[in-house]
Amino acid sequence: MSSTSRPVLGLAALALASALGGLAQAQTPDTVPPADDWTLADRAGITAAYVRFDSGIDIVVRCKGESDSIETLIMGLPAGEGRSRPLRVSLGDQPLQERTWYVGDEATTAISGSPARFARTLRNGGVVNMVVPGGAQNGRNLRYILNLPASSSAVDQVLTACGKPLVDPRDLQIEEVPEGGLPTGIAWARPPLAIYPEGFRTYAWGFATITCLSQRDGSLDSCETEAQYPLDGGFGAAALRAMRLAKVQVPDQPDQPVPRRLVSFTLRFVVPDVGSTLRPETGSRIRPAG
Repeated sequence: MSSTSRPVLGLAALALASALGGLAQAQTPDTVPPADDWTLADRAGITAAYVRFDSGIDIVVRCKGESDSIETLIMGLPAGEGRSRPLRVSLGDQPLQERTWYVGDEATTAISGSPARFARTLRNGGVVNMVVPGGAQNGRNLRYILNLPASSSAVDQVLTACGKPLVDPRDLQIEEVPEGGLPTGIAWARPPLAIYPEGFRTYAWGFATITCLSQRDGSLDSCETEAQYPLDGGFGAAALRAMRLAKVQVPDQPDQPVPRRLVSFTLRFVVPDVGSTLRPETGSRIRPAG
């Protein structure tokens, strides 16, 4: 399914309106993009850059200022089941890469676990090749080919609004981290145990993706919240607190120095029983930090 982009003038679709913080009630129209940029919206504390396609797909990068949290969303997909789904995505002549995406309140929306990195990649524009496993009739895969315009300014404005760097050396490291568990040579000595954040129990579930650097003694520092959902759910802060006591080690050699590695993992939260804790989901990822 090939699709070209088109700007949004006036009211957007209801789902996109929600993603942009109440577009239907806005008094200020979106910034009409030049030929080399995305549409920019700034309202209700949300700064967003987005592109709509004739196929019904929307690509949105948004920042909720009060939480300094960024999201990259693909909207208008066939409805997914559960809280996560696989997507295979490539840009330009790169090979398709399968990653786990997360599903929020809208079953037709996929949420990136590395939103800032993915936004920095998308701003270059090009042909986006996307495969939705089982998204077509009879369980067949559904392919989208999207002609994405480059963003000369709008995506950078969203990144800046959330305090995210326009260039980040961690991007290549995260890109190369495989999904599917800890690699040979590194193991959890003490997994992070996260407590469901107090004051946010109105949310039935949430997730946070964290990256850290391992130290010789197995402790983890330089931790950052790469993604969290909902943006104001407090799950990123809860996951960062859990890292203070977490440690990694060389398997079967706990006294050996630990090589410096970039650790990436996702913690999923659900409304807990009293005193419950959470461990990283299967698929925690670790790679050398260089």
